[in-house]
Amino acid sequence: MDYYFYYPSEVGAGSHPHDIESLVMKIVVGRNDSLNEFVLKVEETIGRAHGLYWYNNIHTTDYYTKFPITVLVEEGKHASCPDANGDGIYTPSFDVNKRTNDAWGIRDIIRSGILYSGSFETWMFKKREPETIVAPPLPKNSPLYESYSKDKRDLVNKPVYELRPFPETGFTTNDRHLRELIKDKKPVNWPVIKYSSSEAKYIHGIEEDKERKSFTIAYRKDAGSNYVLYAPLLLFKNVSAPMTGGWLVNKFYFGNGDLIEEPGQNNTIIASRNNTSFGHMITHISSASRWLDNYFGAGYEINDYDVRKNLHRYKVDFTAEYGFKIRANLKLKMLSKNPRFIGIRVGYQVTGFNPVKRSGLIFEIGAGLW
Repeated sequence: MDYYFYYPSEVGAGSHPHDIESLVMKIVVGRNDSLNEFVLKVEETIGRAHGLYWYNNIHTTDYYTKFPITVLVEEGKHASCPDANGDGIYTPSFDVNKRTNDAWGIRDIIRSGILYSGSFETWMFKKREPETIVAPPLPKNSPLYESYSKDKRDLVNKPVYELRPFPETGFTTNDRHLRELIKDKKPVNWPVIKYSSSEAKYIHGIEEDKERKSFTIAYRKDAGSNYVLYAPLLLFKNVSAPMTGGWLVNKFYFGNGDLIEEPGQNNTIIASRNNTSFGHMITHISSASRWLDNYFGAGYEINDYDVRKNLHRYKVDFTAEYGFKIRANLKLKMLSKNPRFIGIRVGYQVTGFNPVKRSGLIFEIGAGLW
């Protein structure tokens, strides 16, 4: 279920009249045949933030989840975030317990137009006071009303919002921007109802927040030149790193290495090319969405030391790399209809282990998630 919130305007960098943000509840439906009753379970609550999938604030329902769900709204820019226990404080890993490193959270300072750090910091959030709560319209004849009226948030004495159907595409207004905004948010051809051969009815809802399986292609410059492909750890499935909340990805690269010098006969020096035929690293990166991130990778290179013409000496060398990535979120039709990242990496790579054979700075530029 999608709930949309309308705001007459927003403030801060890129501000504009009208703003529509949303919160999604993923609901599992079951049936108790003995009582002939249906059971509904809210499995996940997803607060959208600034139109980017990776910024979503996702709370998977657990023992501490308190209903009705409280939604925190970012000051000025209106990102939505579940508040699992309704205490008016955004707590990462508690209110958002999935993809915590990527989640936007609530950054009230964003209205100032200053980006600050790439990750969420507690000083970015202002504690919400109880008097700012807007309560849902629950009728007194609801079987839930008794427990609702005893809620410590004192919901029965708070202002009540009005729940309305989302406007149809032909919604009449003289404001073109608002019409386009409503049209853009409206689901198309939904729901889809299909019947099986047994005449059972299946309703296919909107595919929401499927894990992105992104590949990144980059150009790499060190002492030589390389082309790089980043892919999820399982190639077609993203894998989060245990404990850290980051991501593990494959890094494949190939191309020309750097020029080296080796001693020849009679105290002469032979200049040759160390050709990195192929390299592979497992790279850990802290998030998939922050504008500034650190990363670390370790793996191997297959190097061709062709000291003389037509003589090849292949050797596998250990390699490791540490650095930073800077991302920009752009919409480029040549890449995708959805926002895509353009990124720059600056790092330091070491090849060889005890002794180190070579080391130096690397620079990469590419398009894609990683």
